[in-house]
Amino acid sequence: MPLSYFGKAALSQVFGMADWKFYGRKDQLADLERMLDRQRWFFAKVTGRRRIGKTTLIQRAIQEIKSNQPAT
Repeated sequence: MPLSYFGKAALSQVFGMADWKFYGRKDQLADLERMLDRQRWFFAKVTGRRRIGKTTLIQRAIQEIKSNQPAT
């Protein structure tokens, strides 16, 4: 049976695994934040094998930019 059948929560309970967190992407996150902080139109290509965290990396960068902006 493939691991994807169980899901992350079930795997952590059954096998005593810690929750999967976003880690090890400080350099890539800083690069994306710097590009987004410019507030200009641009294209960025984020590549990698599937299920490696590309979408999460982009979402985290956007969250960081939004949380660092002063309230208007």
